[in-house]
Amino acid sequence: MPLASVLGRPKGLRVSYLAVLSLRNRALIALVTIVAAVFGGLALTNLKQELIPSIEFPQLAVVTTYPGASPEVVEADVSTPIEGAIRGVEGLESTTATSTTNSSIVSASFTYGTDLAAAQQKILAAIARIKDQLPDSADTTVASASIDDFPVIQLAVTGYSDAQNIQSTLETVVVPALEDVKGVNAAQVVGGTGQRVTITPDPTRLAEKGFSQQAINDALEANGVLFPGGSITENDQTLTVQTGAKLTSVAEISALPLVPTDAAQAAAGATTIADVASVAEQSDPVTTLSRVNGPRRVALRVPRGRRRRSRMVRVHEGAAASALRDEPATAR
Repeated sequence: MPLASVLGRPKGLRVSYLAVLSLRNRALIALVTIVAAVFGGLALTNLKQELIPSIEFPQLAVVTTYPGASPEVVEADVSTPIEGAIRGVEGLESTTATSTTNSSIVSASFTYGTDLAAAQQKILAAIARIKDQLPDSADTTVASASIDDFPVIQLAVTGYSDAQNIQSTLETVVVPALEDVKGVNAAQVVGGTGQRVTITPDPTRLAEKGFSQQAINDALEANGVLFPGGSITENDQTLTVQTGAKLTSVAEISALPLVPTDAAQAAAGATTIADVASVAEQSDPVTTLSRVNGPRRVALRVPRGRRRRSRMVRVHEGAAASALRDEPATAR
């Protein structure tokens, strides 16, 4: 029995139409096959492959700090007003608020495909419209989460004796060099300690001089600020004039005079911050630690950019090595 009869096909139809077309145009089919193979090979070689692909979650977090407030107060004064303000943002699916002591976190979930950059601007605009309803001491930021925020490379620095000097070198030399590399989001020094000026008022000396702690705050707010002072035109050149000067040392802060509020204080002569308080430069509290084989070291974290190019890690290593070679005495 013929195979066509067994399959239930007409006896005259031996092969399909596509097979007949292929046999009649063998040269054309061969050319199409070659072209498809060539373009397929090109596409395969240019295909981007990443161990950790770039993933952006359709969520934004509105983080607000409210010092000294209980969870109930944070919910009533911060979380609820912010939730109500952002409900009209386009693409918003749901919101979740978490109120704790001193802080509020409102998570906003959006539909996939939403432009998070535009949504973030709309949320900031919505919060700005209710700024008068929020407490004066509340500080609000809007953040997004992405795989790109994780570092693609971490560099540890060893072989130094002066941690403050090597940290300054990293911040002024290495970090700018890394941030100039295409595809780098930012570079961050981890394990270092910053410096700050601590002013500790002496209640006894303040009482003797007739001042309060607010006088110290007023002196700091009135100094160290630059203001535009107009412009000067000379020889077809316009020069901008600014008034004031920044405070650059502990001695300058200590020498700031307090503003007298009555005739007795004015008659007693000038009173400086150093007369009623101790001023000292101290290290910031340690918030991050970096260790290499046990001992504490300074390290660099390099997150990738939102459009990372291939072989980016190798480029980062080359940029870091080049920058460190500029300071052979402090970093090896």
